[in-house]
Amino acid sequence: KLYQTAFDLGGNIGLHSIMLAKFGLTVNTFEPDPKHIEILEANLECNDVNSATLHPMAVYSDDQEKEFVRVVGNTTGSHIAGAKDNPYGELDRFKVKCRSFRSILLEEPSLIKMDIEGAEADVICTIKKGDWGNTDMMMEVGTLSNAEKICKHLSDININMFAQKIGWKKVKNLKDL
Repeated sequence: KLYQTAFDLGGNIGLHSIMLAKFGLTVNTFEPDPKHIEILEANLECNDVNSATLHPMAVYSDDQEKEFVRVVGNTTGSHIAGAKDNPYGELDRFKVKCRSFRSILLEEPSLIKMDIEGAEADVICTIKKGDWGNTDMMMEVGTLSNAEKICKHLSDININMFAQKIGWKKVKNLKDL
């Protein structure tokens, strides 16, 4: 009962959005890939989820159009161009609209799930302490470089981090991530 609204950033085919909605939250799902959106919409419908709103766009550091890279053989690894070093296999590239993470935080969601495939440090490092409000977030961090940037930035602005790696205890240093 702690959370009322959730934002699913990197919604993919909707698994987290469905679960959050089934827990009674109002969900805003952000997913830029048209192929995933088609599956996501079908999954929401067949799971009788009416409390999720789909936003067909990516989340990034600012509002702009960016090149998106679909990893054809593993679309869960699709990403904003430049967010991942050396993507592998067949790649499709197309433009997607992006919404700034800071604007999402200003809507004061109670919970955010972020899985934006390598862009997490770029996004997190744009925010200030006051932007967080009372929002909690679960985030996948894909690389050591991103972990370093995120750890430093959140430490600098005095935002607490807790890591699965250490049993959800408070992160004290980069090694904890």
